Amino acid sequence: MRYVCLNCGHRFALEEGEKVRCTSCLRVTGIEKLAEAAPSRPARPPWLVPGAALIALAAAVGGFAVWRSGAHREVGEEVAMSPLEHDALLGHLRRLRTEARGLTNLLEADEATEQMAERATEGRRTPTEMAEGVLAAIRGRAAAQAFVRWSLGVPREAGIVEAATVREWISEDGARKRLYPLEAAALMIAMLRSRGVDAMLAQAWAFPGDGAPPDPSGHFGYFVVAVPQGEGEPHLYDPWGGHEVAPAAGSFQLVSDVEAIGAALNIRALHLLVRESDASRAMTASSEAVRLAPRSPEARCVRGAILIASGGANEGVAEFEAARQIRADAPRQQLLAGVFLAQGDVGAARRALSAALELSPDYAAAHGTLAAVHLSEGEPDLALEQLQTAQRNDPDLHTLPGLWAGYHATVGENEEAVESAREAVERNPWDVQTRLMAARIYRQAGRFEDMRREAREVVERTPSGQRQDMEQLVRRLLGATALEAPLEDEPLEDEPLEDEPLGDDDDSFQLGAGDRPLGTPGAGRPSLLDDGAGAAVPPGGVDPLPSLGDPSRLQLGGSGGGNRPRLDLGGD
Repeated sequence: MRYVCLNCGHRFALEEGEKVRCTSCLRVTGIEKLAEAAPSRPARPPWLVPGAALIALAAAVGGFAVWRSGAHREVGEEVAMSPLEHDALLGHLRRLRTEARGLTNLLEADEATEQMAERATEGRRTPTEMAEGVLAAIRGRAAAQAFVRWSLGVPREAGIVEAATVREWISEDGARKRLYPLEAAALMIAMLRSRGVDAMLAQAWAFPGDGAPPDPSGHFGYFVVAVPQGEGEPHLYDPWGGHEVAPAAGSFQLVSDVEAIGAALNIRALHLLVRESDASRAMTASSEAVRLAPRSPEARCVRGAILIASGGANEGVAEFEAARQIRADAPRQQLLAGVFLAQGDVGAARRALSAALELSPDYAAAHGTLAAVHLSEGEPDLALEQLQTAQRNDPDLHTLPGLWAGYHATVGENEEAVESAREAVERNPWDVQTRLMAARIYRQAGRFEDMRREAREVVERTPSGQRQDMEQLVRRLLGATALEAPLEDEPLEDEPLEDEPLGDDDDSFQLGAGDRPLGTPGAGRPSLLDDGAGAAVPPGGVDPLPSLGDPSRLQLGGSGGGNRPRLDLGGD
């Protein structure tokens, strides 16, 4: 019997009696049996054909060229691991029910890109020589600061773009554009293909000698270019980071052109969630990404984040687990550790972090998450060691200010906590949870006007349909007057926090529509929500969990989920 997987679009055949499971994404739900082919219709009487054919022919001749240029080729279910002609690519996208608007030319060269390739390969004949020339041209743009390496912590403000736009972006010296590794690799591929070299995309997750993963977020993927070398393994080139030593066997895999579009859609989904606060459109893009690249752990993690943002805690966690089954690399362990910590399973978080640091001992984000684990267990000295290690390994780690704010508040260093909280807000001005964390620290330090300013910002940045719940939460965490504006000559005084729980029948307050609370008061569990009345808040009164940041925490609302618990994907 033949089946289709509604999760990833894969069609497959199984013998009678075999367990029904998708052979691509391995899911057992969402599988439909395909109907047998319907019998063909009887042929029309031959005397009906000539007249209709003559009429149709006249119209078809005039529009054939236009139709052919936009046609989708009929394709099979297998995608070749070689460059696809554009109509074949469109055929596969149609087969997988994906439009990928604005990304179908991801690997295509426009006229200006072809000219750049011609200059870069002048006098070069072999694929290797041309690849080296193109790599030198792109790395030359990096040397001129046309584009720069960056932390790859959260999506940049601009969305993912195609090769032609990347070429335009990096044409200006000193532009300092933040490219994604996928974009730099796509440009190099487009240039090489325009010169007749069958270059392919490849994903790398480890480089010899590196103590940290090349994509620390675990969401974007780190992509390089593969150029065929006869019958042997392809030669790999890194146009984004400039690694001179290629990844070892088992640390990279070739990516088809269809999967390349899926990787771009995955970045688009992340951008929609974090930068545009649009979980619905993000889910649409993510679903398309998973259909095109069902074995991508990055796509699974982004889908998990969106599910959690939408209140589907159980489904989201399942996606993170599925991602780890596909590839148990350091970012997968790190992301799951944040989920476990948010659920209060500190032991599971520790085990996942141990695995992450064994694979990548210099992984700053994992050290930061381990610091949060220590804070949640009342071990500030051990937390300090981990924070200092994270600072040394990656001073630009975007979550560090929030982590330091939580540490200083825990040990009673209020002034230092205030400064770190302000820096965290400066880096993440659009992020609700960062502001809520800062407001709690301002309250602890007696900076009540700063606290109220941030509290009002939190509510104003929350979607209107969720503001009432957020106001209730803010008053519980910060006090009944937290949202009141002071009179000019009469500053508001602070007042005790409410001791009564918010729920009528439960001692926990769960935001969103998830299947279970992500952090529940009592039982020594770290909580996302609690104000200290019966909750497991460490010494100093500040729950470290809200300061975890990307990619290691579940958090309240923020830019993508209003008042729902979600994975914090941070800010610049």
